[in-house]
Amino acid sequence: MNVIAFDPGKATGVACYQNFVHTSFQLNDGFKGVADFLDPVDDDGYYDPVGPLYPYDAVVCETFTVNATTHKKDSGAFIEVFSNIGAIRYAAYLADVPFYLQTPAEAKSFGTNDKLRKLGWFAGGAGHADDASRHLLTFLAKQRDPDILERLTCD
Repeated sequence: MNVIAFDPGKATGVACYQNFVHTSFQLNDGFKGVADFLDPVDDDGYYDPVGPLYPYDAVVCETFTVNATTHKKDSGAFIEVFSNIGAIRYAAYLADVPFYLQTPAEAKSFGTNDKLRKLGWFAGGAGHADDASRHLLTFLAKQRDPDILERLTCD
């Protein structure tokens, strides 16, 4: 199963699992970085309606809830987070790829640093790329991806 996962924000983490290969990275520049990544016009100027999401079977994105705690952290970041989630969801819609939301708690409780290390996916711990990898891992495990389950249970 080929899956791409996002941890949206002013800096957005992206983790990809394609043909059994994991990559992760961070997009900067808030909405502009996400929009540039999702842009369906390739480097040669050709329009591709499915853009960079075409090889994926699923798009996973962290959800975000405004509450008293998150509001105190950085209320100015809300527009970036919600804009990014909307852009990612719309790109998935255009590409006809199923879109899934997961909570931060769900990904952090299952996608621990130890599991990321075991898979060779750990980039440093606190970064957005690792958080996207946590969502990717959690989704693949929920889908009972045989490669991931075998790699997590083998020593």
